[in-house]
Amino acid sequence: MAFGDATYDGDSLFDSGPHVVNPQGIARGEKLVGFAGLDGAAALDMGKRPRIILGRGVLKAATFAAMRDGSTGLLDLIEAKQDGSSHTLVDTHGTTHENCKLMDFRPGPIYPISDTEFCCEWIAVWRKMGG
Repeated sequence: MAFGDATYDGDSLFDSGPHVVNPQGIARGEKLVGFAGLDGAAALDMGKRPRIILGRGVLKAATFAAMRDGSTGLLDLIEAKQDGSSHTLVDTHGTTHENCKLMDFRPGPIYPISDTEFCCEWIAVWRKMGG
């Protein structure tokens, strides 16, 4: 794997075009509670929230069908990973993130950029489960 290529469960689904997959910071959860006799609110620490990992890029394929054919196209293979199960994501910095779920995958329109190449911009959101 060359630097800069993200993988999902070992599959190089995004390397057909430029892309970036970056983990975001970790947030903490907090619950504010109020009750009679308390001036203001009490804050209850709810611990760390799941890390969000954002990705965006451009996919390229030789034909429209290679991009989307209903089962084996590049977009179809990525969307098949949006199954509610946890998978292993390696970001574009080479960091491995275990237990990641693909929560949101938004491909843009597929359009030709030459007689022999089609492309599609995409945005993805993963959630790292378990800390």
